[in-house]
Amino acid sequence: MDQVIRLDIEGLDEALGGGVPSLSINIIAGPPGSGKTILMQQIMFNLAKKGARSLYLTTVSEPALKMIRYMQKFDFFDEDLFGKSIEYKDIGRYVSKEGIGGLADEIIRLVRETESEVLVIDSFKAIRDLCSSEEEFRRFTYSLSVYLSVENVTSFLVGEYSQEETRSLSEFAIADGILYLYTEMEGTLSKRYLRVLKLRGAAPCDEPIPFEITGSGCVFFPAKVRLEGVKPKSGVIHLDIPGWDMLLGGPMKRGRSMIISGISGSGKTTLCLQIANHVTQQGNHRTLYMAFEETEEHLIDLAESFGWDLRGKMEKGEIKVISVPQTEVNADAHIGLLLKELSEFKPDVVIVDSLSILLYRVQDEVSRRDKVFQITEGIRKAGAIGFLVTDIPADQSTKLSRFGVEETVVDGVIVLSTEVKGLTRRRYIEVYKLRNARHLSGRHRMSITDNGLEILVPEMLPKYGGEIDRTVHFSPVKGMMEPPPGFGTSWLVKGLHGLGKSVLAYQFAWEGLRNGEYALILSLDVPASITRRNMKELGFDVEEYEKMNRIIIADPSGEEELGDIQDPEEFVFYMMKLVGRLGQPLRVVTDSLTPLALGPDSNRFVEMIHRKNLLLRNAGAVIFDLMLDQILSTVEFNRMMGAYDVMIELFYPDWGEMQQQGIGSNAFRIVKSRISKFDNHPYPYTIEPGKGVVL
Repeated sequence: MDQVIRLDIEGLDEALGGGVPSLSINIIAGPPGSGKTILMQQIMFNLAKKGARSLYLTTVSEPALKMIRYMQKFDFFDEDLFGKSIEYKDIGRYVSKEGIGGLADEIIRLVRETESEVLVIDSFKAIRDLCSSEEEFRRFTYSLSVYLSVENVTSFLVGEYSQEETRSLSEFAIADGILYLYTEMEGTLSKRYLRVLKLRGAAPCDEPIPFEITGSGCVFFPAKVRLEGVKPKSGVIHLDIPGWDMLLGGPMKRGRSMIISGISGSGKTTLCLQIANHVTQQGNHRTLYMAFEETEEHLIDLAESFGWDLRGKMEKGEIKVISVPQTEVNADAHIGLLLKELSEFKPDVVIVDSLSILLYRVQDEVSRRDKVFQITEGIRKAGAIGFLVTDIPADQSTKLSRFGVEETVVDGVIVLSTEVKGLTRRRYIEVYKLRNARHLSGRHRMSITDNGLEILVPEMLPKYGGEIDRTVHFSPVKGMMEPPPGFGTSWLVKGLHGLGKSVLAYQFAWEGLRNGEYALILSLDVPASITRRNMKELGFDVEEYEKMNRIIIADPSGEEELGDIQDPEEFVFYMMKLVGRLGQPLRVVTDSLTPLALGPDSNRFVEMIHRKNLLLRNAGAVIFDLMLDQILSTVEFNRMMGAYDVMIELFYPDWGEMQQQGIGSNAFRIVKSRISKFDNHPYPYTIEPGKGVVL
C-alpha cells in the first residue's frame, strides 16, 4: 500500500499535503451538522472505487439504512459497491449486550472477517459516553490502537467533539491525524471550515480551509497551497483597446491587479466584457470571469449587443465564466475557487464582478482587507492581471470603493463616473492611481458606443501626419498674401447670412481635391446630402472623389459619426477619428462653427477651438472654418482669434458709385494673416458656376 492515500476529494488532498498517511488512525471531529458523515461517506466511496474494501461501523448514532438513504443524492454514491467493497455493521447492539470490555476484539474481528483496508467508526464519541469511567474508555482506546497498528487498515474515528475537547480528551493522543470540521455564521450565511489540527509525517495547510457541500459531496478550497507549484507568467499584456496603453502609461505588467470602481450604471461590466473580449482576440490568452451579480446568459447577451462572441469564446476555452447567485456567495469558498482556477485554467486576465458582492457578508475591515490581499496575491503569483469591480454607493460618489480598503491593496484604481450636463449624462474615466506607471492624470470623457467603451481623448488616437512643407493654393487669395500660407495653418471666414461663406468653403475643398489633396467637410448646418447637392449645383461634383476615399462629408446625424456636437470633447474626438481615415495633404472644412458656438458654454467653445486647431495642426492639416458674424461677444471672439492664422471677412460694404457700375454688391477682405504680409483692401466678388467666389 502507498505511504500516502489520496482521498480524491477536490482540494482536500492538497490541504493535507497529498492525502492521509497509510495505516494511520485519524479522528474526524466537529459539532453536529458540520459535514463529518458526508465527508466520511465520500472518502469511503472514493477509496472503494479504487479497489479498497471499507468497513463502516455505526454505534448509537444514525442507523445505517437512514444514512444510506440520504447519501443516495450525492454523485459519489454507487449502490453496486454495497456488499462487495463497502459493508455496514452495527456495533451498538454488541455494546448493549456485551459492554465495552470485548469491543476492541470485536472490531478487529470484523476488520479481518471483511478483509477491510479502511475502517470507519461513527460515532466514536458515543462509545466514550457508554463507558462507566474514563479509565474504562482509556483501556478500550489503548487496546484498539494497539490492534489497529498491526492490521493493514487505515482508520477514521468520527465524533461530535468540540475544539476544546480535541485538546483535552485522551483518544486524541492515539490519533495520527485530527481533522476538525466546524461552521461559522457570516451575516445570514453559515460557512463551513476544516482545520487540520494534526497530521503526522505530512505538511498540511495550517489555516482554516473553507469548503462547501455540493451535489458532488464536499469541495475544499485551500487558498494557501493552491499556487505553490504554479510557475508565474511574465511579461506584459496589451489590452488591445484603442487608447488604453496611453491611458495606463503602456501595456499592463503581469502580476498586477486593479479595481474598477463606479456607481451603478457607469459602465463597469461593459468595460470588463470588453477587456475579456479584446485580450482573448490576441491569441493564446485566456480570461477568467467570476460573476456575482450577472447570470452567464445575461453576460452573453450583453456581450452580443456589442458584437462580442462571448459564447463562442467560452466554447473554445478562451473565456471561462463562473456565475454565482448572490444568495450563494461564500467569500472564502469562492476565493478558494478563484485560486483553483488560477492553478488549473491558468488565465492571463482575471475579472471579479463584483468584489462588493463577494465581500458584502464580511463584517470587519481587517477580514475584508485580508481577502482582497488573498485575491491579489494569487493573481501576482500566477502572473495574471486582475480587474476587480467595486460598486460605489450613489450617495458617496467621492469614494474610491465600496468598503474603503480595496484601493489600499491593489496596484491601480480606475474610476468610472457620470455627470449630468443640461439634459445629457456624460461619462468619464480616470486612472486614479497605477503604481510605477506614467499614466494620464485627470478625468477623461468616454462614451458607450456600439463597439463598447470609447475614450474620447483625441491624443490617444493613432498619430497621423505631421508638419508638411506645402503651400495652400486657393484662387480667391492668390497673390494677396506673401509668402502664401502653408499646410498646418488655420483659416476663419466670418460674415452674415447669404454672403456665400459655404460657397467659399466648398471651393476651398474642391480646389484641394483638384490639386491631388484630401478633404474633410464637417457639415454642421445642413445634412451631408444637401452639401453634396449644393456642391454639384456649383459644378463641384465630388462623387468620384468619394468613391476614391479622397473626401469625407460628415454631419451630426449621418453615417459618419460626429457624436454630440454640443459636447466639445465628443466632437473633437470623432473629428480626429475621421482625420485618421484620410490621407495627406488634408484640408479640413467646418461649415459652420455656429451650431457649436450656440451651446450653453461659450468659454468651453473657445477652449475647444484652440484644442481642435492644435490637433489638426499637429496632423499637418489646413483648417478652414466658417462662422456667422456677431455670434460671440467681442471679448470671446478675440480670445478665439488666437487660434487662427488667417481671417477672411465677407460683408456688405458701402461702395458708393461702384455698386451702380455692376461690379458687385458684396465684399471680400483679408483682415488677418499672422505669417504673411497681406492685402487688406476690400474686393467685390461674384459667385460663378464651376469657379465659386471670383474677386
